[in-house]
Amino acid sequence: MYIIDYIYENYAIVKSYHYGNNSNADLVVLCQHGFNGKEFSENFPDFFLPLNRYQPELASKFLELEHDYGATDLTFKIADLLKEKLNLIVVTINCDRAIMDANRMEDYCITPFIHKNLPKKTIDQIKTLNIFARDTVLSILEKTFKPQGYIIDIHSMWPFNVNINYENINDINQFISEFTSPKNKGTRRGINFITHNSKGELIANKSLSVFVEQELSKKGYLVKYNEPFYMLPIRSNYIYFRKYKGLAIDIPRNLLGKINSSNSINFYKMKKNKNSITSIANAIVLGILKLFD
Repeated sequence: MYIIDYIYENYAIVKSYHYGNNSNADLVVLCQHGFNGKEFSENFPDFFLPLNRYQPELASKFLELEHDYGATDLTFKIADLLKEKLNLIVVTINCDRAIMDANRMEDYCITPFIHKNLPKKTIDQIKTLNIFARDTVLSILEKTFKPQGYIIDIHSMWPFNVNINYENINDINQFISEFTSPKNKGTRRGINFITHNSKGELIANKSLSVFVEQELSKKGYLVKYNEPFYMLPIRSNYIYFRKYKGLAIDIPRNLLGKINSSNSINFYKMKKNKNSITSIANAIVLGILKLFD
C-alpha cells in the first residue's frame, strides 16, 4: 500500500490509500467524518476560537460527539478484507466535522453556533478548505475510475433519533445535553442506507444497495432506507453519486462500540467492538463482491 497526501496550507486535508500498484480502482471506500485527532486544530487554530471559552474536556466531548465514531475502523477493515480481491483506494478527509463538515457544500459546512462566533475572514477560509477537499475527492474519483467504479461512503450516527434544531443551539452545553439527556431518547435507529432524495428519486446505485442489504440482513442487522437521513443536494456525496455509482451507509455507533458506563444511553467514550466491526465489514464486502461475480 502507498499513501498520497493532498496538502492545503501545509496540512494533509485529504489522504488516499492505494492497495496494490494499479492507479485505477474498482472501488473507493470513502470516510468523510471519521477524523478525531489534534492535527486539524493544531494547523488551523483560528477555526476553533469559539471553543476557547469552554473547558478543554467539554470542547473535546463536543468534537467527539460530532465525529463518526468507528467509521474509520470500519472503512479500513473493509479495505483489509477486499485488498486481495479488488483494486481499491481508501479516501479519508481529515478535519473535525463539528468545525467543517466535508460532506456538505461550503455554504452549509459549518456548525451553526460555531459559524455565529467566527469572523467572516475565518468563515471564508473554512469554505475555501471545504471546496478544496471536495474538488480533491472528485479529482481522485476521475483519475481512479476508468471508465467506471463504485464508491462506498461510510458514516456512523447516534443510535436513536434526537430532535435537534441546530439553528437554535447557542453553546456546547446545550448541544451535548440534546444527545445525552434521557428525555431525548427517541426511536432506535437501524443501519441507514441513504439512497433517495426528498422527491423519491434514486441517487445511489440500486444493485450495490440491494446486494449489501441482503448480506447485512443475513447477519440479523436491520437496514432502513432513507431513515433518518436521505440524499440532499447540499451534500458532497450527492455530487459524487450523480457522477459515479455509490452508496452511503450510516451505522448506529452502538453497533461499532461498547458502552463504557452504567448509563445505558452514554454513547460517548465507548470501547471499540472489534467483533461487530468485523461482522459488519464482512457483510458489506460480500455484498460488494456480488457486483463483480
